[in-house]
Amino acid sequence: MNNSNPCVDWVFTPYPITSCPNWPPITYPTERSVTPSATGQNFIGIRLGDVSGDWTKNTATRSLRDNHELRGNSATCNLNAVAGTLKMPIVLNQSGAIENLDIEVEYDSSVMTADSVTFTGGILDGKEGYAMPFNTDIAGKVLVMIYAAGKVFTGSGEVAYINFTVSKTQSTPVLLKKFKFNNETAASGGLKINGSVCEIPYPLTCDSDYDGKYTMNDAVYYLQCIAGVRQDCICNENLRAVIQVLRVLSGM
Repeated sequence: MNNSNPCVDWVFTPYPITSCPNWPPITYPTERSVTPSATGQNFIGIRLGDVSGDWTKNTATRSLRDNHELRGNSATCNLNAVAGTLKMPIVLNQSGAIENLDIEVEYDSSVMTADSVTFTGGILDGKEGYAMPFNTDIAGKVLVMIYAAGKVFTGSGEVAYINFTVSKTQSTPVLLKKFKFNNETAASGGLKINGSVCEIPYPLTCDSDYDGKYTMNDAVYYLQCIAGVRQDCICNENLRAVIQVLRVLSGM
């Protein structure tokens, strides 16, 4: 199977890979000798490259530009912390098929400590096929990755919760460094703090004509992309981008 042409997306091994001591590369057996009448033969399939299957040339270009625009973009909000336990919601404001969420949070470890992250009580609670690896081992930091491994749920609201132990009652900053939705550079949502959502400011739209400034031509470009009448769209084309360009033009 490994030698079949054009088998460029998968490789197969007859035995599970139990450890990765020599990464890179991981070595593994690729063959098993069987008789023509053999039954019950199981193989492990390893997906190569873009495992989400959504890569195209245009989206790759867009990703590089959007990442450049988003670099250094974050949100800092003040939390009125009260000694005890704190359940901080991770909120998705925009409704959509939740394929993945990537969140990074920083906080003052002298004031509180992140203990765990859970789906319990949120819109993904009880939804089969979702996984959520997280890391709270680094003092002052929480890393969360939510992804659909099965059926994809569509909706919006409180997706998950970060559980903290608060040691001091005081105002303290919480930094939302990353909030990515379905591989996009930014999404509408963030952390619910003191009753409102702490959200990363939407990144300034990319300069569609490379003239170093935002003009009505850029707004028209976005509208044409949204309407599907342009084929050369390389920015993050949506109505929110149009509104932001118009705000820049109006001085708002």
